[in-house]
Amino acid sequence: MANSNQQSRIITGILLMICCITLFSIKDAIAKHLSDTYPVIEILFFQYLVMMIIVLPITVFKGNWNFYQQPNKISLLFRGFLGVSAVGLLFYSFSMIPLADATALIFVSPIVVTVLSPYFLGEKVGLISWLTTLVGFIGVLLIIQPGFETFNVGTLVALLSGILFGLYGIATRKLTFQHRTEVMMLYTSLVGVFAVGVFLPFNWAMPVGLDWLVIVLVGVISSSGHALMVLSYANAPATIVTPFLYTSIIVATALGYYVFGDFPNLVAWIGITIIITSGIYLGIRESSAQ
Repeated sequence: MANSNQQSRIITGILLMICCITLFSIKDAIAKHLSDTYPVIEILFFQYLVMMIIVLPITVFKGNWNFYQQPNKISLLFRGFLGVSAVGLLFYSFSMIPLADATALIFVSPIVVTVLSPYFLGEKVGLISWLTTLVGFIGVLLIIQPGFETFNVGTLVALLSGILFGLYGIATRKLTFQHRTEVMMLYTSLVGVFAVGVFLPFNWAMPVGLDWLVIVLVGVISSSGHALMVLSYANAPATIVTPFLYTSIIVATALGYYVFGDFPNLVAWIGITIIITSGIYLGIRESSAQ
């Protein structure tokens, strides 16, 4: 019975991660559109302001909010710093390098998780997990087929964003054993609002018309995705759910086809097949081993 329950939790964690990444992909597409008109700092600030407005009443209502008595508050703030920095760097890289190249580079995060999970989470990483993670990364490269003819600051920024996303995933998995979802989200939003808000007066453009609604929508989608990510890591080991970050490429491919009319070529379809196959195989194998 215990083994069956554990398998159910792992499947739940995987599904939550897929839903999370779907929302994040939609949010990134909207943010990319907004960045043509508004500063990245402004978009980032409103994303976390909306999150704070949503989760603060929930946290207070549940009686979980006491900043000074909250255990591991430094760790919670540090996790928030990792998340906010990763998202900010990703948005910033969009303005310097092609979206495909940036997307390829941030997918070093599952490799970071695989390498560091045994040391920070005590999770066993077998040879199959290593191989599956690396194969999934190859699948990503086949889909987006990045052209790294030149190396610039944007490339370095996107790579750093991917590393921070990996560390953020590890911190999330570790803290889910001690804190509720809304508490973790609140600390992240506080870091986003106050740390990013310092730079807001120097990076501001007044939103006009429906742009206000779109900016708020980014925050709502981000908050929903963040909650699903925390719940995903709470249900399953990081080494199992993190490779499913690759599904964002599949979502991006679908959005590109239906919205922009971009249809993947043969090489891209091979990459999609590799990602789906490796992800499903890893999930089935690891859940059976629990």
